Amino acid sequence: MEKVRISQDTLYQFLLEHGIKLVRLAELMGMSCSSLTSCFKHQLIKRGTPRSFTPKAIVKLNEALPQIAENLRSSFLVFGSEQVFTNQRGKTYDPALIEPMKKIGGYMNLTALVQRVLGWNQDKKENTLVTPSSKNYGCISKQDADRINAELLSVAGMLSSYEVVADEGSSSESSQKIQPTETQSKKNKNSHLGEYRKDPFVTAINDTSLPITERYRIFHEKYPEGILFFRVNGGYTVAQDDASRLAELDSSVYPFTDPASGLTTAYMSAAKWESVLPICFQKDWIIMITYMRSEEWNCIPSLTEGNASHNPQ
Repeated sequence: MEKVRISQDTLYQFLLEHGIKLVRLAELMGMSCSSLTSCFKHQLIKRGTPRSFTPKAIVKLNEALPQIAENLRSSFLVFGSEQVFTNQRGKTYDPALIEPMKKIGGYMNLTALVQRVLGWNQDKKENTLVTPSSKNYGCISKQDADRINAELLSVAGMLSSYEVVADEGSSSESSQKIQPTETQSKKNKNSHLGEYRKDPFVTAINDTSLPITERYRIFHEKYPEGILFFRVNGGYTVAQDDASRLAELDSSVYPFTDPASGLTTAYMSAAKWESVLPICFQKDWIIMITYMRSEEWNCIPSLTEGNASHNPQ
């Protein structure tokens, strides 16, 4: 599958926006986290030269990204243990997801993740995952798990699709001397703030004002063999050829063509979606998840950005 070629700055923005822990990436690359961060931030080194990844480091970086993606996929939350309970208000929770969610924190900033995806503040996160004496301890719903899973799969799908390439005119420690201007120095100093261009592709995929057919078209222009899932009504919908392809994989997925619009869709419950995903992964398809309608974002899951972002998956 053809990779999407991006700069190290674009990757760094993505990692920051989704709270990927750089220490995990550094471990997989066999370098210190401080060195990794220094390269991403283009910190000035010898005689004012801004630091970047060497060609050898870029190779290691590209080898590490799919490993991070696989670790995220393996962190998929499975709701429905023997500990599931329903409280007096009819809310159903699974406390067995506490430890799996904490393990996700090994790869992503968990506080930022649950705030962005679930809308939890610091107190709710602590009461739900950390403090056994809290009445909210372990109150993790199926919807919470689905939203976290959507984020994991979205981020994993994007990381799997990326290939970092050297920036034009980029420099490493062995590069020739470069005398940065005052403006360049300020840019290098503040690069960690994520002041980079937003990805128009991700923005379009998350733009719920666009028709499904248009978002489907934009997605498949970049990923002809991918699958775009639209989250809606607690489940997931796929459109056009995606519906037919999934029906071929699972006979219980039924495509329906609207006679008025000619649009073909197939809806599946969250449970069915979870059973279909492993088959998609086996085929090495790029998977992306977005929301069908704006009211369903509810300030949560995303694909890659922030606010046509589940932003987020």
